[in-house]
Order: sequence, then C-alpha cells, then structure tokens
Amino acid sequence: YVMSFAEFSFIKAEAAERGWIPGGAVTARQYYEEGIRASMQDWGVAETAITTYLAQPRVLYAGGTAGLQQILLQKWIAAFTAGFEAWSEWRRTNCPTLTPAAIPRRVIYPQTEQSFNDANLQAAISSQGGQELTNRLWIDPAGGAICP
Repeated sequence: YVMSFAEFSFIKAEAAERGWIPGGAVTARQYYEEGIRASMQDWGVAETAITTYLAQPRVLYAGGTAGLQQILLQKWIAAFTAGFEAWSEWRRTNCPTLTPAAIPRRVIYPQTEQSFNDANLQAAISSQGGQELTNRLWIDPAGGAICP
C-alpha cells in the first residue's frame, strides 16, 4: 500500500478539523471514526469490539484541539506496522507525547559525505546545531506542536 484507507480517513479528519476542507467537527468526527474502523477491520477485529472501542469516553470524538489530538493519536496507532510513517507523523505533530526515551528525529549523514564532501558537510552540521540524532530538523515543530 502507498496509503491505507485508515490513513486517508485520518488525513481527511485532520483537514476537516483544521478547516482545510468543508464540514468542521461533524465531518472530522465521521472521518475519525471511519479511520479507526478501517484500521481495526484491517486487523480482523470484530464489529462489536470496534463499536465498544468507539464508545469509550477517551475515544469519543471531542472536537477542537482535543479532537485534533485524538485524530493524531489514532492515526499513529493505525500506523503500527508502518514504522517510518508513524515516526514521521510523531515528528510532525509530537503526538502522542512519548517520554520513555530520546527518540531520533533525524538520520546521521553517511560516512561517504565525510569522505567526499567534508567541507560542505561540516558547514551543514554547523548550521544545523550539530549532528545528534535528537536534533530537530527544519520541518519539525519546535513550539507549535499539537501535543505538549
């Protein structure tokens, strides 16, 4: 798959909640529940279990900032077997809030860069504040992350 139906549904839910597409919170909720249902169906979860899951207070769609956090959490959960996708979403949104360990935000430059392009490599590393795995990239939100 390039993109699962669940991921597509969560993208539409986020877009609706943010006002990028019409429908607002009502449409966001529809796509949010559609994404959860599609993800669980992919894993063979029974329809009654899906309905029970959707009825839990922590899963019921809240709308607004809380709803956006719910969408992003469920999207991250649905990406369980697509590790790079889940990691990219976490980097983009900081959702969910993970605290067990430092999580890499970037990939270190390969040794060939040092061997064949060291001057430019050192300039890039200097302008980026170092080459630590946990350094933020220019695409990573610093203070504007959705989750704390």
